[in-house]
Amino acid sequence: MVKLLDFRQEWEALEQDHNPFALVVMAHLETQRLKGRPIELAEVKFNLAKRLLERGYTHQYVIKFFLGIDWLMLLPPELETRFRIRIADYTKEQKMPLLSRSELDVLEEGRVKGLEEGMQEGLKQGMVIVIVSMLEKRLGKVTQKAKGQLNKLTSEQLQELGNEILTFSTRAELTNWLQQHSGQ
Repeated sequence: MVKLLDFRQEWEALEQDHNPFALVVMAHLETQRLKGRPIELAEVKFNLAKRLLERGYTHQYVIKFFLGIDWLMLLPPELETRFRIRIADYTKEQKMPLLSRSELDVLEEGRVKGLEEGMQEGLKQGMVIVIVSMLEKRLGKVTQKAKGQLNKLTSEQLQELGNEILTFSTRAELTNWLQQHSGQ
């Protein structure tokens, strides 16, 4: 097991390492260090993206690692727009059009979609936690099997279950409800 924060002492080694994962580790460390300082983060993000572009990786490789760095180093919309313009200008200047405007737009769409999916999943997990807590107060310990079934429910089904919890007086009623709604 490796703790990424331990790499802070190895910064020079990370800078010299040509493994693209070193850049991802650097992005993570700098994101942590610059929390609440978006202007500085934007500058660091640009410099890391530049390094990625300058290392001679294939087009596909650059796109994949750029997406990882982009995901780690989220910027406010205004700074993100400036960042994208700087990257587009830089690639044009260097005659390495690896990231066209349309590719940057695709990356942005992927990031937004990923954030939305992550938020939905986080919301769903939060609903499961609240429902398990309510069920345990009402019926006692919830089994691992029941927790597994809860995790398989959709957000809508969890919401429906949340409305039904107060009508359950036995574990059997919960079990029956879960079997009817989860197909198990």
